[in-house]
Amino acid sequence: MAPFEPAAGPWRLLAAALMASGIGLAVFGQAPEPLGSSPGADTVSFQPPDTVTIAVLNGSGCDGFAGQVKRFLESQDGPTVFISPGPESNAASVDGAAYTYEETIFVSHVPGLEAALAVIAPISARTGLEIGEESVVWEIRQPSPVDVSIFLGRDLGEIRDSLIPTL
Repeated sequence: MAPFEPAAGPWRLLAAALMASGIGLAVFGQAPEPLGSSPGADTVSFQPPDTVTIAVLNGSGCDGFAGQVKRFLESQDGPTVFISPGPESNAASVDGAAYTYEETIFVSHVPGLEAALAVIAPISARTGLEIGEESVVWEIRQPSPVDVSIFLGRDLGEIRDSLIPTL
């Protein structure tokens, strides 16, 4: 009868990875901080970019809202200049009907949070909504014509007048 030999394969690799992690913790005394965080920081601080190109897509159900938000962002007098190279449009259409989103989503086409947070800041400041990084998703493919796409949702559509006052 042959002596017992443990099976090669994924178990052996898993055991090696766990041992390496344990040795790293023993040597350094703590797990590394997640990327983008700093010890003891409760809030995210960022350096806003000089320019952010945006695409505003209307998924709010409010006619003309994308154009109004586009003009609002382009008129901001702050550290970031917003440029929208194309026309505003509906987010999507299904059988000719515009698709609506419950919540506004900011799709970053560049690494990092800076561009998306720069777009969120004036919207959040004007409306009083606490819009945070949980509203940011990434779709990074090259080349992208814009840095951030904004899919307007019903959450902003319902408070449209606080963002874009009527005259």
